[in-house]
Amino acid sequence: MARDYVEEILEDMEDILDQAHRLLPRAEQHEAHKHAWRTPDGSLFNDDPDHPGQKVINTLRFNGLISGAFTRSLMNPKLLDVVEALIGPDIEMWKWGQCVYKQPESGLPKSMHQDEYYFQHKYNSTVGVLTYAIDTNEANGALQVVPGSPKLG
Repeated sequence: MARDYVEEILEDMEDILDQAHRLLPRAEQHEAHKHAWRTPDGSLFNDDPDHPGQKVINTLRFNGLISGAFTRSLMNPKLLDVVEALIGPDIEMWKWGQCVYKQPESGLPKSMHQDEYYFQHKYNSTVGVLTYAIDTNEANGALQVVPGSPKLG
């Protein structure tokens, strides 16, 4: 479904990534995390634990409000038909989507977590749609489903 948009999304993402790196000299230390820095465009960098003095991207401020290709992928009729079949026709997008960027070859870990903690919707059904912009595998951070993990808290 989203394959039609991946190449263009990746191009837009790389443009925003370049922008975030250009803005890094103007980044301010994150108010809650002493090893995190936020650029004026809202991207988040962390100190690289493997390379003192270097910063690595943690969160790239990139979504459907920034990229037309990203918006078109969210509004894909085939995707919306599948989501409607799962939760009904009242579909609301959360923050116009989100881009999780994992910088290659950095010492910044992306620990296992459960998204339910971040996206709590007490009275609503939620659906997450994951689209990779690059080929992924276990070694470079592809999504893993761990059976029984929701029961771990």
